[in-house]
Amino acid sequence: TRKSIRICLTKSLLIHKSKYTRLMELETILEVVTKETKTTNNELKSSFRNRDISDARFLFFFFSFYLTNKTCREIGDYLGRKHNTALYGAKKASELKKYHKDFKIKFKNINQKLTLT
Repeated sequence: TRKSIRICLTKSLLIHKSKYTRLMELETILEVVTKETKTTNNELKSSFRNRDISDARFLFFFFSFYLTNKTCREIGDYLGRKHNTALYGAKKASELKKYHKDFKIKFKNINQKLTLT
């Protein structure tokens, strides 16, 4: 059922989350993501659905989920989204980095900047 799939997904993401011990602020992650993706804070908080903005949101959700101690609800609220959107975005980012070259490059650049700061 849908509920059991969501629970399994949540458990797997939480297991991976425990690998990262360094905690960051959402504001720092948002700043790095917007610089790397050439978007603005307002664009990420908007309802725009074009690919560049959606990818930037996915990156924000992924790094926020793994590099902060914030809940999905807090991360989603930060961009005016629901908690399940934040969870979906984190999952989608991990899928996109495997298959899309441009996304993978942005992902690596953001990861380097965030882990060095």
